[in-house]
Amino acid sequence: MTDRPTPPPAPRGTVGRAGARPPAVAPQRRTAPSSSRESSGRAPASGRSTTVTTASAGRPVIRDEPSPWQRVVQPAGAVTLRLQERLKERTKADRRRLAQVWGKRLAIVAAVVAVAWVVALSPVFRFEQRAAEVTGAGTFVDMTIVDAAIAAHDGESLVLLDGGHLEDQLREVPAVADAQVEKVWPKGLLVTLTAREPVAAIPQEDGTFLLVDDEAETVFREEAPPADLPVVQVPVADGARVLAAVLGVIDELPVDLRARVENIEAPTEDSVRFTLRDGPQVEWGGVDESATKAQVLEILLASEAAAGAKVIDVSAPTLPITTS
Repeated sequence: MTDRPTPPPAPRGTVGRAGARPPAVAPQRRTAPSSSRESSGRAPASGRSTTVTTASAGRPVIRDEPSPWQRVVQPAGAVTLRLQERLKERTKADRRRLAQVWGKRLAIVAAVVAVAWVVALSPVFRFEQRAAEVTGAGTFVDMTIVDAAIAAHDGESLVLLDGGHLEDQLREVPAVADAQVEKVWPKGLLVTLTAREPVAAIPQEDGTFLLVDDEAETVFREEAPPADLPVVQVPVADGARVLAAVLGVIDELPVDLRARVENIEAPTEDSVRFTLRDGPQVEWGGVDESATKAQVLEILLASEAAAGAKVIDVSAPTLPITTS
């Protein structure tokens, strides 16, 4: 005989009623195990925590609250607008920085152009011929040629004026040995000439006389020799060498004595002789010991021994000879 399971006892009030059904049991609602997860200290996998509350009607309400570990994601439209604003700000900053850089560069260029205009084109530093001063012209320098050379630069910027070129032009002027040009700001020039001064006159075949300085350079040509210059007679064959000896003798003579020399002859470079105006003839010899010879000659000319002398020989200065 098979054993059957014994049914559970009926609740009170139902015993004895045939066909009575047991009371229905309401199904229980399952809620999210938030309490168990919260007690374990772990965050839900979705990054959100679930809170169960009971509404006034007795029905549970589930609310999701953001977790502190959750990354807040903004809408795509908001991100795009903010990025555009930042890009606009950066673009404006770049434009301002570029404008400042180019502003500085344009200011520098403008300053350079202004300075260049003032220096090269403005009348501030424009040379004026009337502001030029010339010194050292001497007696035989033709100032007409000098003035013309300077006038060629009239109106030119003093900054750009080539002083070296002007100096070369002035050195080509007859009787000019050297020239120095100095700029006098803002519009002038100071021209210093070193003029050649003639020390002797050399007769020419055409009847004129060349005036030469102590370096045998031609200073001027005259129809007649100046009264204060000696006339030099030298041989044609060795003219350059003999002339150099004669000019060396003249250079050693004192200024007062040089002015008294009327003419000089020199057959050779060691036999220089000259005649003094209203005085005797002087046998000089060579150019050596010329300083000593000049001192002896001055002493003899001041003494009574040479008062009536026709010839004074100082070729041997330690043994001078006077001839009446």
